[in-house]
Amino acid sequence: MKFAQRSALLYLIFLAGDAALAQEATAVWSQLSQPTLAANKSTNVSNLLLARDRIRITLAEGVIHFLEPSGGVVYGAEFHGRGRVQVQLPNALEVQQLRLFVEQDTLDLEFSDAVFVFSDATYQEIARQVQWASFSGAGPAPLYISRQQEREDVGAELLPRLFKSVLSTDRMRTGLFVADLKTAEKGWVQVRFDALEPEEISVGRWVKWIRTTQFETWLSFPAGDRGPSEAYRDPMSREDFLIRGYRIDASVSEAEELRAATQVLLEYRATGERVLVFELDSNLRLESVKTEQGALLPFFQPRDPKDREQSYGDYMAVVLPEATRAGARETLEFRYAGKRVVRKVGQDNYFCQSYGWYPTRPTSFASRADFEMTFRSPRKYTL
Repeated sequence: MKFAQRSALLYLIFLAGDAALAQEATAVWSQLSQPTLAANKSTNVSNLLLARDRIRITLAEGVIHFLEPSGGVVYGAEFHGRGRVQVQLPNALEVQQLRLFVEQDTLDLEFSDAVFVFSDATYQEIARQVQWASFSGAGPAPLYISRQQEREDVGAELLPRLFKSVLSTDRMRTGLFVADLKTAEKGWVQVRFDALEPEEISVGRWVKWIRTTQFETWLSFPAGDRGPSEAYRDPMSREDFLIRGYRIDASVSEAEELRAATQVLLEYRATGERVLVFELDSNLRLESVKTEQGALLPFFQPRDPKDREQSYGDYMAVVLPEATRAGARETLEFRYAGKRVVRKVGQDNYFCQSYGWYPTRPTSFASRADFEMTFRSPRKYTL
């Protein structure tokens, strides 16, 4: 009896820990998803320069409003006024690429409105140079929300990337700076500096392509005057973790539903990360994510696309109970199910893409992993 009572108590403590972790993660995610303007973080700016490597953004004249922090981090702002973005190109290939889209040898565009998304020191950089004023319009951030909604509608997946960096203990390593700029000539243009990408700098815009909207890349190159060969010498160099092994138990029903329990062996390469972001077809809805010890982990997915032509993103962001330690290994179990991943392509013929039906990373094809797989299908079919 004593043993039973003790076990029950430990189980209750275990559940309380899971609940507290989920509550903390959900609060940060909700705040990032539903941003509000801070009442006391508004200011007039004049000729304020934001420089990121070869990127130069000048806020010539206008008002900038910062958002309320999430997880203690100020992560965004709206700007209304006049500004200018300039990007000096590193080589002739990038010049040739830019000419195809804007007929310029050096990117130089004026803008009237801007939305900034960041996890680096942008807020501190601006705060040192300005005097704050109270702002009567505190509340929902209309321009920021509008741009965020448009990005989600095309599956841009900026939200999980920001979420990861906000909860990171090393925001210098995971630094992110994104500027959405409203130009007269080209509409909304996105300028991005992402410290986790081999090519940190990218510039482009979203354009309609047949039945979907795709990102039209104008520029993409490494920072610090590095060449592409140096940037991609080790394509996994910026990864938080490597996937070393899979144990997949999957079944497909006659109703074309895929259901799987997948155990993923991870090897951490970075210290201090609380959020792991994986790729997974968003038609597959997660039921649970667990550690080897059975602890339930909070996770976040985009909206279910159902029969929509374009997804809202194909990711899952998983929150760890403790920050990662470089060199450590851990196994996570993912349970998920969904339709529209296995599709009928003829009489009694079905097809599933080779990617998207189990957790991966964009760089997964640059590494190796062991696979142990079990598949089940209705007896009348050959798998």
